[in-house]
Amino acid sequence: MSTIDIPDSAPDKDGNRSWRLVRGQRFCAAETTVLAFTALCALLQLWLQFVQQINWDEFFYLSQIYEYQRGALTRPLQTLHVHLFGWLANTFSSEVFEVRAARVVMWVLEMGTLGLIYWIARGFFSRLASIMAVFAYISAGFVLLHGTSFRTDPIAVFLVMTALALIIRSTLRTAELLVVSLTLSIALLVTVKVAFFAPALAGAGLWRVSASHRPLKLLAKLTATALGALLIAAILYQLHSNAIGGATLSAAQSTMHGAYQSTMLSAGLFPTGAFVLNGIIAAPIQTLLFCCGFAAAVAALFKKDRDRRDVVLFLLLASPLASLLVYRNAYPYFMAFIFPPAMVLVALAIDRVKFTPLIKMALAVLMMATFAHTLVKRLPYGQDDQSRVLETVHRMFPQGVSYIDRNSMVAKFQKRGFFMSSWGMRSYLENGNPLFPDLLHRDVVPLVIANGPALDAALNPGKGRLDAGGYSLLPPDAETLQLNYVRHWGPVWVAGRSLTADRAEQAITIRIPGDYTVEADGPVIIDDRILNAGDTVLLTRGRHRVRAESQTDMVLRWGNSLYRPDEEAPDGDLYPVF
Repeated sequence: MSTIDIPDSAPDKDGNRSWRLVRGQRFCAAETTVLAFTALCALLQLWLQFVQQINWDEFFYLSQIYEYQRGALTRPLQTLHVHLFGWLANTFSSEVFEVRAARVVMWVLEMGTLGLIYWIARGFFSRLASIMAVFAYISAGFVLLHGTSFRTDPIAVFLVMTALALIIRSTLRTAELLVVSLTLSIALLVTVKVAFFAPALAGAGLWRVSASHRPLKLLAKLTATALGALLIAAILYQLHSNAIGGATLSAAQSTMHGAYQSTMLSAGLFPTGAFVLNGIIAAPIQTLLFCCGFAAAVAALFKKDRDRRDVVLFLLLASPLASLLVYRNAYPYFMAFIFPPAMVLVALAIDRVKFTPLIKMALAVLMMATFAHTLVKRLPYGQDDQSRVLETVHRMFPQGVSYIDRNSMVAKFQKRGFFMSSWGMRSYLENGNPLFPDLLHRDVVPLVIANGPALDAALNPGKGRLDAGGYSLLPPDAETLQLNYVRHWGPVWVAGRSLTADRAEQAITIRIPGDYTVEADGPVIIDDRILNAGDTVLLTRGRHRVRAESQTDMVLRWGNSLYRPDEEAPDGDLYPVF
């Protein structure tokens, strides 16, 4: 039977290299301390998922599950999670609890990613260096805050790291290569961003080929593995596409092209440099160790070192970080996604740079301190306001209604309008066509949640806030919202009209039909019907006549005395930090 050579691992004290690691070896004090720090970080991060605010795109990710179950999902790309997380829908009373449950799953996946970082590093470096690489990752501020978010990233990076670890450390038997194909195909459907890992994956494969006594045979097997991943991805894509209504491949290609134009070609070099700088500030020791490892690897390339082939692999594992130079959406959560393979350079720094044991311990303590600092800074930004808004909306509309908001925050309800991300707002403004007048003509949309800068500015002209991009709704859309909605409680607005009635009859146009509750200081007359405060009247879509015997400020509010909390409403942004 033919065999495939397996590359050596870390050298032992005699300079020999072997996969067989020493079992039963006691942990030294430094290893025990760093392991304890790592476990503490993991537990604190798990606790944080239940208290730190939910980001707006996490709600959007959840809403796609409900869209799929309603038969309304039309996007086949990056929506595979609707099958993996279908159990979340209606499991809990609030979207906040559902996101929390999903975050726990993401935390479990992150724990798997940590194990894979260790497994890869341990193939080349000491146990302490490998543990330090794991600790450096989980203690980084951007990982603490975003590494377990309910997004595509934690799923995809776990799958990619599984494939990398198997390519680098397994015997590459057929079953292991099948797992590589399967994990990569699923990762590609979870998010196309896994393409950034292509150099690392190719480098790992070529590294194995270069160490083999039968390189052509191994190259053929790895090529078949890559082609198998693409084939499985195509099959899974077709099955997924059919499940959501048979979206065409051309539509997906058009979406991909638009995304590429928007995220890779539109913002120049280092488009998110400020976020990268903040990430460095939140993880200064990790950055120092990474830079030391990178410098050591580059220096080794110019030496006739027997390990130079391994050093090339380490640099290729870090190569996905080059995406930070051009990728427009390289936000903090992306850094948690793109860094795991590169942590091998941290392990290299620990083993190659002449740090004394005392300095290594000091570095670990400082990383723990910066982790604690980031954690404490995030604690004031909790989920209370988000929970209160969602609880209020569900009590107002227990059966659900259509609504407008930034990001599908009320996932259980049917959102109308577009996803108001920066990409969505830019596409909307470039298109230049107002959406809301026609939307209200077609659909009954009694609810608006002003949970985004553009909506807040439209509903509060002159007072609302704009986001950093300065995006605002087109004037016809802003006017439509102003004329047809009234503030109900905090960021919650409902269909309604606010006006002053007197003896002179005036005509008003109702765009959102339904029962309306009258709020007025005295009797008013609508379509010749006398109504008092608290009465309800059914108003159809179209024109209605309003007057009063004496001048009266009045509000027509959609619904029959909709629930409104007595407590003070949230004041400000529901997503104050990123």
